[in-house]
Amino acid sequence: MRDIDTVNKILKQNNLKRDTYKLVANQDVLKDLGIKYGNILNRSSLIKILRTLKENHDVPERTSLSLLTHYLQNVLKLFSKIELYSEKKGEKVTRYISTYVKVSPYEIALSLLSNSFLSHYSALYVHDLTINNPKEIYINREQSKKPINKENAVLTQRKVDYAFSKEMRQTNDIYNFAYQGIYYKVHILNAKNTNKTGIIKKTPIGFSKAVQVTNRERTLLDCTIRPRYSGGAIEVLEAYYAAKTDLIVPLLADYLKKFDYIYPYEKSVLFYLKNTNYPKDTIAIIEDMLAHSPNRHINFYVDYQIPRKKEDETIGIFYPSEIDEVKIEYYDSHSAQVKVRRLSNQEQGKDTYQIGSVHLYDSEGEELLTLDTFTYAYDNYEEIMLDISRKFHVLKENITIIGL
Repeated sequence: MRDIDTVNKILKQNNLKRDTYKLVANQDVLKDLGIKYGNILNRSSLIKILRTLKENHDVPERTSLSLLTHYLQNVLKLFSKIELYSEKKGEKVTRYISTYVKVSPYEIALSLLSNSFLSHYSALYVHDLTINNPKEIYINREQSKKPINKENAVLTQRKVDYAFSKEMRQTNDIYNFAYQGIYYKVHILNAKNTNKTGIIKKTPIGFSKAVQVTNRERTLLDCTIRPRYSGGAIEVLEAYYAAKTDLIVPLLADYLKKFDYIYPYEKSVLFYLKNTNYPKDTIAIIEDMLAHSPNRHINFYVDYQIPRKKEDETIGIFYPSEIDEVKIEYYDSHSAQVKVRRLSNQEQGKDTYQIGSVHLYDSEGEELLTLDTFTYAYDNYEEIMLDISRKFHVLKENITIIGL
């Protein structure tokens, strides 16, 4: 109970003559109950709080729910009201957010669905695997177990090509809300049933309490499968690189086996590991899985409906060509071999040169990767060497140019 002087001060500030409903005197109790219910109140938790106040704290029976919410917001200023609008249902949902502790918008999103967890882009944020602060929030709840459609379980190249030529199917269960002057969009997903494999509790910085979230390995696997829920394929690539020192690849491999996906996502995981320069023994774990996959001969896709796709023939997977411009940063290149073709330019009366391919090597002479997406024309070999040195961080004296 609050002391009489504090109660009188609050009453005076709000032009109230007396604490008729004993709500001011029970301010500390209300705060404790708010914490008990996760610092975010809905109608159900408000009803429980009111019942507790009436049964244990001398609050009169005539005290209504609307009166309680009025006091929480306007008199005691313990909570603020926000509304979340459903695009699918055309309805709004009301929540009361504590003001006595910092609450994350991700917590507000989770309040929409009981027993839900953060996944995809939101999980990347929680695990510090993205430098972005996404305003698109992804919450997830696993479906009940469903029987496998054995007809769809048999893959053909035609089926895969057709499926990935279309836009990725996305949820239409979306809520919008504003919180502290920023607008957020909540995507509600229904994940495949895994018996909550890889779902942990964590209290991230800026959160008022522990929340459920996929662990690093489950997060990267989910993002691999649904890049559009994760900022896109380049964002996923960067997340693999950010996780490099902490990612337990054998655990990720165990999840792949357990979840038993129809599509050969081993190829996608292998692509990301290779293109963020993971150790060879780590990459070998996924290579071995792929070698035993019945769908290893299927040419696969990193993402749906890739506009400018390129194939990694060693894995058998198509990916966005922009990834070639990003992945260079993940390699410690020591030397380069550049294959160049001469172009005859009769209009200008001189020849120009175009790069056919660039082969990058480590300090032991082992090839790291090959790049062959070049369109720019150079006036001479010196320009080529300067550009290659700048782009790929290789000393000029370690660059060899070979004419095609």
